[in-house]
Amino acid sequence: MIFFITLYSILALEEPHIKDYLIEASKSGPAKYSFVKPVDCSTGKLKETYALTQNGKVILTYVIEESEKIYVERINIRGNSKTHDKVIRREIQFSEGDAFNLSKIKKSERNLNKLGLFNKVELNYDPLPRSNKTNIDIEIEEASTGEFSVGAGFSSLDGALANVGIKESNLFGEGKELSLALGISTRKSNIDLKYTEPFFLGKNVATGIDIFNIRNNM
Repeated sequence: MIFFITLYSILALEEPHIKDYLIEASKSGPAKYSFVKPVDCSTGKLKETYALTQNGKVILTYVIEESEKIYVERINIRGNSKTHDKVIRREIQFSEGDAFNLSKIKKSERNLNKLGLFNKVELNYDPLPRSNKTNIDIEIEEASTGEFSVGAGFSSLDGALANVGIKESNLFGEGKELSLALGISTRKSNIDLKYTEPFFLGKNVATGIDIFNIRNNM
């Protein structure tokens, strides 16, 4: 199958950069168009035609040949010394054996960044030689997920006050969140314990428990 792509806005790019642009554009489309070949196999050069418009602009049309369908062989996760693999895999939009789709890779990368558990997330892919398969490598850099806070002050309503808080956003490496806040003042004291399960019973549904107590000291 042969596709024709007409380019208007990237004429300033040199040919090697146009080739990269075409490859990335083709991968972001439907899975069956992944890893297309924007080159003439006999010459190794881009197939192109030119047309001159009435206003003096040049329109370049590149001919794209479809290559065979590519499948995901393995998903490798590296850098997660604390976070469990399942926390990462449940945010990935594809599985081993699925057809390669760059849009799903990009969405998976965004999902992992939104967790707030990592400083850096990179998804790389490289086709395996002499096959129609590719491995997906997920490189992550874990962030510090623990927080500790202490505060003190004075309020005209409650008098002298102090508070202490502790929070962990990646409890046991499972992406669960647990926090405890203690507050005490001249007139009252309070305690607040919160727990959040982001994937309840393996479903993409978050549940939480909030237990608190407020006691007057007067």
